[in-house]
Amino acid sequence: MYKTSLDWCYQTVPQKGCNNRTMAVPRGRLLGGCSAINDTFVTRGTKADYDRIADMGNPGWSWKEMLPFFKASETFHSTEWHQADLDIHGTDGPLHISMTPLAPISEKILESFIDSGFDYKPDMFVQGDYEGVGHIGRTVYNGICTTSADFIHKYERTNLTVRTDVFVDRIILEKNNEKECPYKAVGVEAHDDTNGQPIIIKARKEIILSAGAYNSPMILMHSGIGWEKHLNEVGIDCKVNLRGVGENLQDHLIV
Repeated sequence: MYKTSLDWCYQTVPQKGCNNRTMAVPRGRLLGGCSAINDTFVTRGTKADYDRIADMGNPGWSWKEMLPFFKASETFHSTEWHQADLDIHGTDGPLHISMTPLAPISEKILESFIDSGFDYKPDMFVQGDYEGVGHIGRTVYNGICTTSADFIHKYERTNLTVRTDVFVDRIILEKNNEKECPYKAVGVEAHDDTNGQPIIIKARKEIILSAGAYNSPMILMHSGIGWEKHLNEVGIDCKVNLRGVGENLQDHLIV
């Protein structure tokens, strides 16, 4: 699936730490996003990130409040060799998650990290604390893979409409006189990726931006949210001057 029409096919700028080579950074361009091309790995964000989102005035987004939804999304299949934290796993969700046995080289690498002083946390990738070394679950069970888009096929909902081949251009912002924030998001401007036909979608309650770590900042900047100096350079009217949007991206490669 990498380097196909299902991948955005992004490339990094030359990396000093890699002898100035450019690296491919695959991003999912299909239903399920990167969860459909991420080698079936299962990870959750850090507790601190979710708690920070809640502290910024977003009730319901703390780690404690999000955990029930994480659990509801999965059916975890435990194994004898893995010391799972069953309190944070679900048993009746659409994503079937299991632990695949370690290859001999992986066991040696794990031992070397532990010998070097890293804390051993067998289930750390879903516990919200990533300082240590542990095992990662996969959305594979009995040889069958599932992705985050699979729930769509199992539930018919009158309040769910899925549009494919739609490219989001920007979030529509209007002046907001009701709260301290000067703007509010009222809709989404997009276009049909097959014929260029413009599409306007109005929001009744809220807009959730979930285009991933790479494309979410791009949409924000196209919407006028970002570093004013940079937006002005590319001809975008800056509505909210936020220096951090679109900067300081740090990613890791699989070794």
